[in-house]
Amino acid sequence: MSKKRIFILGVGAVGKNLLLNIKNNTMNFNFDEHFRIIGAADSRSIILGEEGISPENLLSAKMEGALENAGSKTARLPNPDEVDILIDASTASKDGLRETNIYKDFLLAGKSVVTSNKSPLANFWPEVMNFSKEGKGNILYESTVCGGLPLFNMVRSSLHGMKIMQFSGIVNLTTNYILEIMRRGGRMDEAIQDAIREGFAETDYSDDVTGLDSARKSIIISNSLFGTEFRLRNLKYEGITSSIEFENGSRKMLLSTVTRRDDEIIVESRIRNVNKNENFYNLGPKSMAYELKPSGRSAIFVSEDFDGPVETSLGVLSDIIALA
Repeated sequence: MSKKRIFILGVGAVGKNLLLNIKNNTMNFNFDEHFRIIGAADSRSIILGEEGISPENLLSAKMEGALENAGSKTARLPNPDEVDILIDASTASKDGLRETNIYKDFLLAGKSVVTSNKSPLANFWPEVMNFSKEGKGNILYESTVCGGLPLFNMVRSSLHGMKIMQFSGIVNLTTNYILEIMRRGGRMDEAIQDAIREGFAETDYSDDVTGLDSARKSIIISNSLFGTEFRLRNLKYEGITSSIEFENGSRKMLLSTVTRRDDEIIVESRIRNVNKNENFYNLGPKSMAYELKPSGRSAIFVSEDFDGPVETSLGVLSDIIALA
């Protein structure tokens, strides 16, 4: 059995943790038996190593700030005929066009794409899915929403055939951490710096506080679970500011909500008051959670105490393993 060739686009927080989890065999899976990494790219360098680059060497070179030490530096991304699986752990561009054009080449060539990058799917869902269908290339995106908290794969495997009537969830950890710290009397700027220091917020946190990150995820949820073909530009969304006021007896949260109402799908990403009788109310400030309401059965509530780059990278690795 020939090993599937992997190229990793983006070796930031998620990419580095992906390599670390492969190196440490966190998933108890013989990665080397099925795959070989033939290259990677960060914001400074693109490298290739046709015979394979070990996760250890790639991680070490990245930590030294010289990715090129792990392979041969090149000026271009590999062609689809050189790769079987493209991993996109890169930072999202504003409009997703750059990533979509890359996916197009690979998917039309019948190659697989595993992504944690939200922007291409939020902005160009119909195009990306058409590329996948036309070229018969797989597109897996578990980690685009809720990081490492199982969602899309869980619905496909455990709720197969059920119609989802509503999704409600905390899909952006940073904003909800900030809101809870502010509710407890803290300052917004201090909460942001705490989140950056603890590693679950980016140094450039603008996508989080403006609500853009949550909005992107809301579109992906709607398209994947409710069968829509919405784009980010279809959604009006909310962010957070230091002037938000809090009411006694409730918490303010930035929630993503998608509701099926007759023949209409309503998507929202906005701040609302959460009362004590709701499941979200008792969550910790660093929790991630969602509630699904499928037809024909009671609601399902899924949560975790914390979600960061490690958890997101494990979702990416799970998608990779599914391609074995």
